[in-house]
Amino acid sequence: MFCPKCGTKNIENARFCIQCGHSYNHKQKRNRWWLTGIILTFFLLSGGFIYYIVLDNEHPRETAVEETIQTQVERNSNLINWKNNQKLKKT
Repeated sequence: MFCPKCGTKNIENARFCIQCGHSYNHKQKRNRWWLTGIILTFFLLSGGFIYYIVLDNEHPRETAVEETIQTQVERNSNLINWKNNQKLKKT
């Protein structure tokens, strides 16, 4: 087995390098790019959510619902007025 730090050849079951003292029992540092990617994704999604809910002043879905309700109220008002006019014409 060769030491990853200094390259010295050591026995297979060695706990430390005979040249530099590097410990073989410690786990090697893992690549942390996956953690960086998860954190970056979290912040991007959070930013998009905050923009959509908090900062975006125009909500087309709400406007469409309000317009639909307003149109239905106008139709009902027109129908009531028409019926009242028909009653007045009969009398």
